[in-house]
Amino acid sequence: RHRAELIVPDFLASTPLTALRTLPRYLEVGRRRLEGLRGDGVLRDAPRAREFSGWWRLYLDRRRELDSLGRSDPDLEEFRWRLEDYRVQLHAPGLARGRRVSVSDLKAMWQAIGG
Repeated sequence: RHRAELIVPDFLASTPLTALRTLPRYLEVGRRRLEGLRGDGVLRDAPRAREFSGWWRLYLDRRRELDSLGRSDPDLEEFRWRLEDYRVQLHAPGLARGRRVSVSDLKAMWQAIGG
């Protein structure tokens, strides 16, 4: 599912260049996460998955709302890519590079976009 969220039909045109450059890392997170689910990995993964899914649901709900109105919000799209960086930190910290994203950062961004 994560791959489908990243590689949408028009992803080359709709994905910012900075995100395209890091796309291999975002895809690698999914692979590493699946490997980590073996054995008791599901138990270790569950709290991180719940934490991320709450943020992801907020993004998706707002995105659907804007789509239904035929609108877009560049700040919401920036939030989406920050979520991808956060996903890396949660599920494959060894791949985390560049900008670190904290829960405080996400909260501040969400409030700024009207969440």
